[in-house]
Amino acid sequence: NWRELEKNQSLLDKKGKIISFTIIYSPPSGKENESPYYVGWIEMEDKTKEVMEIVDVEKEKVKKGASVWTCLRRVNVQGKKGLIEYGIKCRVVE
Repeated sequence: NWRELEKNQSLLDKKGKIISFTIIYSPPSGKENESPYYVGWIEMEDKTKEVMEIVDVEKEKVKKGASVWTCLRRVNVQGKKGLIEYGIKCRVVE
């Protein structure tokens, strides 16, 4: 979404830590093939807080206080040949 472009650019490639998280077992329509997945309350280095999906991680590494790094990932695909939407998610780093 072009309205969120500036915010997304400001979040890309930033460090933070997991304050709290949950596992989504019953996803909304369109994400059925992605469950379960993690969503976390993330505190960025500048002390701002964001809710983000946590990706590319093993179950035992998702915990409070874990360091994360924001990254660009696919969020949605509109139809078989449609527009691919990207957004900011985060991954746990050692």
